[in-house]
Amino acid sequence: IRTYPQHNDVGVAKVWEAGACLAEFIIHNPQYIRGMNVVELGAGVGLTGLVAASEKAKSVHMTDYTDACLDNLAHNINENVGWLGGRGIIPENVTLGKLEWVDYANMQHESENSIDSDGHTSDSPWANSIEALSKADVLLAADVVYDTNCIPDLVSTVCRFLGQPNHRMDGSGGRTAIFATTFRNKNTFAIFAKELKDQNIVCAYAESLENLPNIFPCYWNQPRADVRVCTMSLKG
Repeated sequence: IRTYPQHNDVGVAKVWEAGACLAEFIIHNPQYIRGMNVVELGAGVGLTGLVAASEKAKSVHMTDYTDACLDNLAHNINENVGWLGGRGIIPENVTLGKLEWVDYANMQHESENSIDSDGHTSDSPWANSIEALSKADVLLAADVVYDTNCIPDLVSTVCRFLGQPNHRMDGSGGRTAIFATTFRNKNTFAIFAKELKDQNIVCAYAESLENLPNIFPCYWNQPRADVRVCTMSLKG
């Protein structure tokens, strides 16, 4: 996984603790993504999404917004094609695309030919991400809860995703979001929790992360206890 520690874009600077933890959570609990269409928000350098693909997700679409992130993400996916192929994964099932949360949260229709509030159509740079979201069963995100200005759009994106019917042929289950967040600021988490409550999103936290396999210790600068993993669903 290529990173740029001195880069001013945090998305390419490192594998963040929550990303490593979510990757380890998936390895330890592959039932959450196995056979599922998965989309990741704020994929950064791509570790979590690549691990999800390796654990037999049906497809993985990784999204981010900045050009630096998307260029580096494309590089890291390409660098791991052989590794994925060796695990029986079809490389074409691992894709990436641009996505800004506010556009997805506010768009009028979730389809390939959607037109959002700003008039973006399927020719827009995030059309493939919108299409991937329309087909997805699971939404992943790691370390995306840090900017209080972005939290409303982030939670609205989760709410929209969870509120859309999934497309699984067996008709089982609904959509699920799985977040890993690093507890850094009490106020930020309070705002996040309030937004979830206001949009009727139920968040079930994993009881303990201590039993997770410590597969990526080189990426840990903060204690594992600072990271929380939760599954999200809409209140029934």
